[in-house]
Amino acid sequence: MSVRSLQIPRRQILALSLAVAALALGGCATGTPVRASGYVSPGASVPGSGRVHIEAQADAPNPLVTDLVRDKAAQLMTVRGYQPVPDAAGADLVLETLYAMSARSVLISRPSATTFSPVQQVVVTGSGDTVAVMSGNDAVTYIPETYTVYDAKLTVRLYAAADRTRALWVGEATAEGSEPDARQTLDELVASALKYLGQDTGRSKELDVRRDDPDVRRLRGQAP
Repeated sequence: MSVRSLQIPRRQILALSLAVAALALGGCATGTPVRASGYVSPGASVPGSGRVHIEAQADAPNPLVTDLVRDKAAQLMTVRGYQPVPDAAGADLVLETLYAMSARSVLISRPSATTFSPVQQVVVTGSGDTVAVMSGNDAVTYIPETYTVYDAKLTVRLYAAADRTRALWVGEATAEGSEPDARQTLDELVASALKYLGQDTGRSKELDVRRDDPDVRRLRGQAP
């Protein structure tokens, strides 16, 4: 039985492998894969409205990114019935925003021939776990190559302005990509981090955040 080979440039192998991994982890994805969680402090009551002061991360390496996060969070908090105010003194609530990006290595085995074999393995460096494998013609020699994947994470913490010792609610969202520019997934992260505002999700939710998502459209200045 012969196996048809496809000619795929080497620079596209990483993108293809990440797409295969997304399919393996979350089904047929058509948008940006994001994992989101919501946590409610035991016994806490999360107000559904009120004046909220949104704080950008003070010690961020890129203050322009954190300013973007703050402004985008303010847009969505307004949609959710809150009134953003410029200082904590006049607020009922305070929303902290914490953005971070880290890099990790991904080992990808590519065929040594000029044509691409359907066999492709993606392995996360460190754990050694196989993320995805496509079966096919394995009668070729594979050369391991290391690429960099960037993990972006946004954490938002909601406090009562009168008591900053305990968060009422915490939202988290993470996404990965092949570009170190935070703006590539920022809208999707902000929308996902605030998706479960005031809710306890009980576990991490796998989201497929599309470009036509109403919150993403709002953050891009488009009518939802």
